[in-house]
Amino acid sequence: MREENTNKFTSSLSDLFVMATMSTLILAGLFIIIALEFKIKGIFVKLFTLWIICIVVTVIKYYNFTVIREKSNIKISYGLMNKVEQTFPVDRIQSLIIIEGVFKKPLGYFSLKVQTVGYGKNKSKSVILCPIAKSKMLNKFFENILPEMNVTYDLRISPGKALKEFLFFRLVGEVILIGLMDIFVPYAYYGFLLIPILLFWHYLKFKDNGLYYGSDFVIMRYRQLARKTVIILKDSIQSFEKVQNIWERREAIAKYKVTIARGSLGKSYVVGYINENNYKSSSTEAVINL
Repeated sequence: MREENTNKFTSSLSDLFVMATMSTLILAGLFIIIALEFKIKGIFVKLFTLWIICIVVTVIKYYNFTVIREKSNIKISYGLMNKVEQTFPVDRIQSLIIIEGVFKKPLGYFSLKVQTVGYGKNKSKSVILCPIAKSKMLNKFFENILPEMNVTYDLRISPGKALKEFLFFRLVGEVILIGLMDIFVPYAYYGFLLIPILLFWHYLKFKDNGLYYGSDFVIMRYRQLARKTVIILKDSIQSFEKVQNIWERREAIAKYKVTIARGSLGKSYVVGYINENNYKSSSTEAVINL
């Protein structure tokens, strides 16, 4: 994403191509597996062509993605064949999510989404604020487009003493599942070869956990498939919960859950295995012991 002026950002065609390629890499991998498994003449060429079509469709969809900050409003427009335009007030933003995908993060890219509260006849929704940009542009984006959410923070992370238990509780279920599959599915025991990969993946999830509780913002970082950093305005928080089981109380760690107001429903974010801290919030805070 390149800077056009102090209040405008536009996605470059090259960045969109990178995004489209990365978002379809898993699909391409499945195509290759199918082609090798069935050994059907010409299927690889057909699947490769379909992959290229998927990339082209994605680029066309987000072509010329532009974000403009005009006073108290943000305007978004994109699309080559089907032009999409959106405008929403900045004060309707409840949370902002920085997304660093499995392929995006190693290559130095990120994307942004915002969760907005409903206004007028519009319902609350998740809006893509930036489909892809270089990581070095993140601070500039905040400065020019969303200075209200440009916050400096120091995340409280998962303590090293909890790593063994974190890995154990996750791997046990997966090992049991592979063992059960081996009873009914031929060659399922090859799934045990995935254990080192699963171990590394869970380690990444553990290391990516983080929580910050400030005077104006709550910031949560966690990994599902992509790593996500969520910046939440405290004024939009409906409840802040600390959840602990017996083992977590003994080890002084906890799971934290933040729910933001979203009409009649609440959008929740959860991060676990965080060093326990005496976070002070409003009367909406709850402590749940299991």
